Amino acid sequence: MLQSQKLDPHGEFIRRWIPELAGVPEEMIHTPWLMTPAQKAKFGGNTYIAPVCDHEQAARAARKAVGDFRKQHVSREETGRVLHRHGSRKGPHQTRPKPASQPPPDNQLSLFD
Repeated sequence: MLQSQKLDPHGEFIRRWIPELAGVPEEMIHTPWLMTPAQKAKFGGNTYIAPVCDHEQAARAARKAVGDFRKQHVSREETGRVLHRHGSRKGPHQTRPKPASQPPPDNQLSLFD
């Protein structure tokens, strides 16, 4: 819904590719499932299907399930170990050996001679 509002604020794409919503006003085009039965009858959104689930509720449930799983299966020690191993940038400092600077060879021709 947010991407639709951001990228197609007037609902032109929706009206073109979803003919059931062609008559829906601009302020309702991104959320046609929130229209009242009277609005659906007036603007022609009766044939548009309702969402399969409530997105906000499903997202809340998923976040809770992930949090519960992490509490049961991931210990603080394991989290610290993984963070230290993969997330820390304070590991041993690695340096590459610098090439020894050598004077230019004596037999090199000059551009300006």
